[in-house]
Amino acid sequence: MSIIVSGRTSAAYGNPHRRQTLAGATLYFYAASADDEVGRLRWGFHPLGQEPIEARLLGQAEVAPDGSFSTKLTTPKGPVVVVLHVKRFGYAPDTGKEARGLLGVATLSAQPVDGEIAVARLDVDLPRSAYCALLAALDLWLAAGRVLASGTPSGVSGVQVTAFDRDITQDDELGTATTDATGSFEVFFAGAEFRKLPGSFLGLQSLELVGGPDLFFHVRAGTVPLLEEPSKMGRHSGRENSKSCSYNELSVVLSQPTGSVPESGPTIWSAIGDVRVIPETLGGPTGFDPDGLTSAGKKAFYSRIKLKGAVFRKFVDGQPIRYRFLVAEWGDPKAIVGGPGMPPLPSSGAADPDPAVPAGWRALSDGVSGAYGTIIGFAIVGGVFQVTSLSLAASPNARGWIEVDQRVLGPTESYAPTGELLRLDTTKLVPAGGLSARKFSLVLQLQTPSGGYQQAAQAIHVNNEQVRLEFALAGLGAGCNPLSPTAAGTIDLSAAFTVVHPYLRRYDTYVRRHDGVSHQAMSASEVFDPTSPIWLDPPSKSGTATITGYAVEPCSYEAGITASARLTTGESDIDTAGPRRQSFCVR
Repeated sequence: MSIIVSGRTSAAYGNPHRRQTLAGATLYFYAASADDEVGRLRWGFHPLGQEPIEARLLGQAEVAPDGSFSTKLTTPKGPVVVVLHVKRFGYAPDTGKEARGLLGVATLSAQPVDGEIAVARLDVDLPRSAYCALLAALDLWLAAGRVLASGTPSGVSGVQVTAFDRDITQDDELGTATTDATGSFEVFFAGAEFRKLPGSFLGLQSLELVGGPDLFFHVRAGTVPLLEEPSKMGRHSGRENSKSCSYNELSVVLSQPTGSVPESGPTIWSAIGDVRVIPETLGGPTGFDPDGLTSAGKKAFYSRIKLKGAVFRKFVDGQPIRYRFLVAEWGDPKAIVGGPGMPPLPSSGAADPDPAVPAGWRALSDGVSGAYGTIIGFAIVGGVFQVTSLSLAASPNARGWIEVDQRVLGPTESYAPTGELLRLDTTKLVPAGGLSARKFSLVLQLQTPSGGYQQAAQAIHVNNEQVRLEFALAGLGAGCNPLSPTAAGTIDLSAAFTVVHPYLRRYDTYVRRHDGVSHQAMSASEVFDPTSPIWLDPPSKSGTATITGYAVEPCSYEAGITASARLTTGESDIDTAGPRRQSFCVR
C-alpha cells in the first residue's frame, strides 16, 4: 500500500505574530532503521553534510511557495526519517551555499482510502533554534521585527523598513521590506552583504568581521521618514554582532495629519543633486561657476541626475500648478555669455491650456522619471495602524508639462513633497560615445490658470563618456615580452600614451610587479588645474612616459596608465578609468 503524505511547513524565528515556511526546499522521506529514536516528535535541524543516508528512500516532495507539500510514499512499514535539502528559499536571496540536514523521525497515522492507497497528514514545524541553525548553514541572515506605534502595542502596517549594518569603513544597506497587517517585517540578506570592505581596508578584516552585522533601521511611509536610527545604534547591546535570525521592535511616532506641509507655496528648482542652483538672492550661493561647471572641482554632469526642489500642490496665490523644464544647447560650449537666452514666459492656463515649446528649446520629456510628492493616508483598523502611501510620479506630456495632483485630501490624508522635481537621464541629451564638450541651459517653467512664471536659466555641461586611453611600451620582445636587466638589476622603460576626454581630472602612469609589490610611478602624471572653461581642447593629451633604473628581479610585471574625468551626478563622481596596461617579464 502507498501513502499520500501532505502537510505544511512552518518555522519560528522569534516573532509571535508571524512565522516563515520552508518554501523552495526539498523534503526526502526515508524508512527509519531500528537505531532511529522514535518517540514524541520534536522537529530540529541536524546537518548531514554530503554523506549518503543508509536507508531506503520512500519519496520526496518540493515545498510549494505557500509552504505546503504533498508526495506519495512507497509502502512505508514504520516510522519515516525526514531530511531537508535546500539551495535557496523562495523568499530569500541566493547565497551560493546549500544546506542538508535531518529534521526528525515521524510516525504516520494513515487513513485508508481503498485497498491500495492511504492518506496521512504531516506538518513540519521548526522551532526557532532549528530555523536559525538552518539559516546559518546557508549563510543566510534575517533581520526581522515589528514596527509599533509609539506608546502602544499596535503594529503599523504598510511602511517600509530598511536594515543597515554599521561598519568601521562604511554602513552597508542590507535590504528593505514592507510591514504586513501586524506591523511585522523580514529582511533577508546574504552574509557577503555585511562583510564587504573596500580594498584599502582589508587589513581591518579580522577586527571587523567578528560575529554578525551591527544592525540599525530606517522606517519610511513612502518618501516620508518615520524613524531614522543613527548608525551608532548598531553598537548597542542586542544589535551588535546580531545572530543569523534576529527580532527587533521599532517604535515610531504617528499622528493624525495636521497639514504641516502647506498646500500653497513657491515651487523652486533648488539644486542638481547636492549642487545648488538657487541664486544668492533666494537663499545662498550657487554651486556653479559662470561657465556652467560646478564651482567645486569644475565638473560636468553625467548619468542620471536629480533636479531637486519642493513642489507645492498650489502656487503662492492658491491656484493649481503644472511645471516643466526646457533645455537648449549652446552653440559654443566654451563661451560664458551669448548662450540661448531665456525662452518667453508661458501664457496663462486660461489663455492656453497646453503651451507649445518655444523655438530653439525642447521640453524634458524623454528620460524623465521620479516622483515629486507622496500622499500619506492614516487609519486605525482593528487596533492596527495602517499607513498608506501614494507616490505622485513626475510624468510629463509631449510638451514636458507635469500636472501636480489636485485631488481633495481626506481628513486622514496629507501631502509631502519628495524634494525632487524630476530625475533626468542625461544620455537623452548627450549619448555615450561623444568626446566633445557640450553645454546646455535649463529653465523651470510654471503655469497656473491665471499666469505663467519661470526661473532664471542655469547652464550645465553634460558628458557620458569614459576617458579613452592608449598605452604602448617600446622595445618589447615576443612571447612573454622578456626584458633583460642590467648588471645592476635594473631596466629602463619607455611608453607612448594618449588620454582623451574634454573634462579630464588627472592621469597617472605606473609600473609594478604583478603581485602588487614594487609599485612605482612613471614620469607621465598630471593633475589638471581648472583655470579655463574647458581643460583640454582638442580633448586629448599625448606623450611619452619613462622610468630609468627600475630595480627588478625575475618575475612578471605590468606597466600602464589610469585616468579620471571631472564628471558628477551632483551626488557622486565617476570612477577612475583604466588601467590600460601591458605585461612583460624579466629573466
